[in-house]
Amino acid sequence: MKIIYTKHAEEKLIRKDIKSFKINKKLIEKIIKSSRFSSKTKYGETAVIGNLDSKYVLRIIYDIIDSSIKVITFHITHKGRY
Repeated sequence: MKIIYTKHAEEKLIRKDIKSFKINKKLIEKIIKSSRFSSKTKYGETAVIGNLDSKYVLRIIYDIIDSSIKVITFHITHKGRY
């Protein structure tokens, strides 16, 4: 499946605070493909979570459009929050 990114997600990838966690497209795609748990957001998109380190996880929000995965946004959060 092809993975595309919204302008918002692309802009987040170049922020300094995001780069400090070494987040890139390769990591996002790995988490989407290997995540064992997914849930729906209140707006109907899919959310998956992947470990970053012992304290933080990366939560990725995406939608499936036709035969593509569209990454809407992602954020870093403490483990146990979601």
